[in-house]
Amino acid sequence: MSEPAEEESRNSGEGAETIRETPGVSAAMKSAEASEGGSRRIFVSLPPPVEPASPESRRATRILWSRTTSWRRRHADILVAIEWVAAALFLLLALYFLWLLLFPPLPIAASPDEIVRAEFRSRLRLLPMPEADPDWRVASAPGRWRGVVIHHTATSGGNAEGIDRFHKTVNRWENGLGYHFLIGNGKGMGDGEVAVGRRWREQSRMNGSHVVMTDAAKGGVFNMPHTAKGNEFAIGVALVGNFQIGLPTPSQLAALLCLLSFLRKEYGFGADAIVGHGAVSASGTDCPGRGLLVDEIILVLSRP
Repeated sequence: MSEPAEEESRNSGEGAETIRETPGVSAAMKSAEASEGGSRRIFVSLPPPVEPASPESRRATRILWSRTTSWRRRHADILVAIEWVAAALFLLLALYFLWLLLFPPLPIAASPDEIVRAEFRSRLRLLPMPEADPDWRVASAPGRWRGVVIHHTATSGGNAEGIDRFHKTVNRWENGLGYHFLIGNGKGMGDGEVAVGRRWREQSRMNGSHVVMTDAAKGGVFNMPHTAKGNEFAIGVALVGNFQIGLPTPSQLAALLCLLSFLRKEYGFGADAIVGHGAVSASGTDCPGRGLLVDEIILVLSRP
């Protein structure tokens, strides 16, 4: 049995019939179910038929394809070149990421000066300052001492007796050891041991012999007349060691801080009057070496 609007197929075993609809069936009919004599009717939608393309549409498609193909033929060399360039860039990018994967970039290393400064700061704070030695206190003319000049011996080791002998025989200094104080590094004298020189103990009749000072330094931090000699007003403190190639030991630095604190309190000069030999020398020198950072010492001494 057939009707113009639908085709029916019945299955007597299941008691149901399936209705195949044409697109003209309403939406209400698509969801309806009818039961009749124990049977059930189900509606299934079919897609609309595809209409064949018109001759005008086919002609327009052929013209567009022909123009595209013609353009590609005319510019074939350019397209090939673009494809090669794109392939090369892709290959280079892939190789770059492969290189980063196999050889990741190293972190930026600190400069040698930064490494030295970090290590110096660490050593400067490692040990507490020892107690001041009563032998450091000597009667001095009021207002004589205006500051401190820091030196290194530029030797791997040494002691007061050996440097005293060297200054007498090589430098021809009658009174020997030119520094007022010498701080040992454990090689020749105790690590952090402070030796008091003859020029300090007998300062009333002899000056130090450790610096030839520039006029600018005399009139600057030391506030001395230009005609004065630096050794008359500046205390000389030397640390045993070569600090162009190394650093002072923590014990040396602790002893140095203790000595400088004592001298500042005793004679009333500021932390800015503590300088390295090279900063005030008229002859030019690397003393006390790149490993003895006077500015870091001043920072510590300036704290309340």
